[in-house]
Amino acid sequence: MTEENLKQLIEDILEIIKLDIEFIKNELKQKISRDEFVALERRVSMLEAKLNR
Repeated sequence: MTEENLKQLIEDILEIIKLDIEFIKNELKQKISRDEFVALERRVSMLEAKLNR
C-alpha cells in the first residue's frame, strides 16, 4: 500500500466516522429524559382515569 493510498483510506474512514457521529447526535436529540417520560406517564394516567369515570 502506498502512502497516497493510505492517506485516502484514512480520509475515507474519517468521513465515515463523521457521518456516524452526526447520526448518533441526531438520534440522541430525539430521545427524551427520564423525568420527561415520568411526567408524560402521569399525564396519560390522569387522562385514562378521566376516561374511565
